[in-house]
Amino acid sequence: MSAIVVTGAAGFLGSVLTETLFSRGYEVIGIDRQDPRFLGPEILNSNKVRLIKGEINAGSLDSLKDSAAHVIVHLAAQQPSASGLSYQDFYKGNVESTQHVIAAAKKNKVKAVIYTSSTTVLLNHNKKMDEHTPCEPSNYYSLTKYIAERMLQLELKNAGIKTIVVRYPSLMGKHHHGGFVDTYYQLAKTGADIEVFNNGQRLRNILHAKSAVEILMKVIQNLDGLKDYETFMAGSKDSLTTADIARTIKDLLKSSSRIVPVDKSPAGDGDIIVDTSKAQRSLGFVPISVAEGLKMFVVEKNNEV
Repeated sequence: MSAIVVTGAAGFLGSVLTETLFSRGYEVIGIDRQDPRFLGPEILNSNKVRLIKGEINAGSLDSLKDSAAHVIVHLAAQQPSASGLSYQDFYKGNVESTQHVIAAAKKNKVKAVIYTSSTTVLLNHNKKMDEHTPCEPSNYYSLTKYIAERMLQLELKNAGIKTIVVRYPSLMGKHHHGGFVDTYYQLAKTGADIEVFNNGQRLRNILHAKSAVEILMKVIQNLDGLKDYETFMAGSKDSLTTADIARTIKDLLKSSSRIVPVDKSPAGDGDIIVDTSKAQRSLGFVPISVAEGLKMFVVEKNNEV
């Protein structure tokens, strides 16, 4: 079986993908600047997994020339979690890294590049988002993710390499720190008040990492039947209000926390409602509910070392 290249293999989502690929018999070449602290000894000591530590650049990707890599799953990105990041920071992490991936894909004549993008590239108009929703990035993160999407399409369309873009909403899962779901969890663990903005009425579609990886596996398994360029929306099968999400976490932890609605709205805040019908129809993707994902998340966080 040919190898799958995973950029960002040591990160939150990349580690789950690497584990899944390994468990299903794939050979994996992982590239990441981080230490693989989320990966267990069975994977780290396996001759079916090769990890390369470094930035996503020509040097780290040059090691693919002697491999049998046929698919690159490009997860590595500059996330918006850190404060004080400039446009150049996002450009380097999201656009320049993708330029290196494109060059490596052409040089090694891979079959496909699968790129993980974000629902934030889309116009947030409080309606259901699908593959036809207009793109309107609202910050440096979403702008550079969209530039990377378009660059992949333009650069690879005449190279005989398929480009598959999967757009994700907010994610949750083990080893994921930061974001409102983890914040609710941490507050509920200590019994502290949980403030929910917009009086807790904003709808959120949150996707568990296992579901996020499952759609990537479906793409890999169905590559032959996909067009040269495809975009898929990923998400849970429903959306919940932030108040309901906080309440679900509180109930799962049997927490004494109070849920406190706050009349405060972050800039550009709107409902996130995702239509995954194309992925269900074309890939056989079966989404789970937000509540099911939250149960998995709480169990994983409780067992986290």
